Amino acid sequence: MRNKVVVVLFCGPRTNSGHPSTLRITRAIEVARSERARLLIVGDAHDGADVDLFVSMAKEHGVEHVSPVRVETNLANTETNAKQVALALKEVAYRSVNTVYLVTDHWHMQRATLHLQDALTRARATQAPDIVAINVTSAIALDPSVLERERALIAKFREDTHSRGEKISSAAAN
Repeated sequence: MRNKVVVVLFCGPRTNSGHPSTLRITRAIEVARSERARLLIVGDAHDGADVDLFVSMAKEHGVEHVSPVRVETNLANTETNAKQVALALKEVAYRSVNTVYLVTDHWHMQRATLHLQDALTRARATQAPDIVAINVTSAIALDPSVLERERALIAKFREDTHSRGEKISSAAAN
C-alpha cells in the first residue's frame, strides 16, 4: 500500500555562500521516487523559503505526493521538527505508515533519530514506525564545534530521557 512508507527531510544547513544545501532534498527525492513514497519536508529556520524551494524541486522531479510541514522560525530545531513529524503522521493520510525514511546529514543523524523515535513513540498508542536512516554526506565544511555541539545535545537528550525514567530504543541509541 502506498501509505506504508514516508520519506522525511529536516531542512538545513546553508552553504558558506548562504544558499540552502540541496544534498538532503536531492537524496530524499531519490528515496521517495524509488520507494514510491510520500515526501514530508519538515523544518526550516529560514521563514519557509527553504521548504518552498524543496517542495518545488520535489514536484519538478516527479514526486507525486509532497507535503510541507512548516515550523515557526523561533521554534525550528531538531526536537520540534520531530514532534511536527509525529503530529503529521497522526493525520488520516499517514496513519498506516510503518516505515519512515529519515534523510539528514551524517553528523546530524543520531540526534535526529533519537528525537524522531521519541516523538513517534509518544504520539502513537500503537507501535511507532521503523526508522530507516538515509545519511547524506555534507559537502559543507564542518567546524569541529558543530560535532562537539551534536555530541553535547545527544548527551543531554540521553540524560533527560534517563531522568524521566524512560529507555531509549536500541535502534535509536546507535
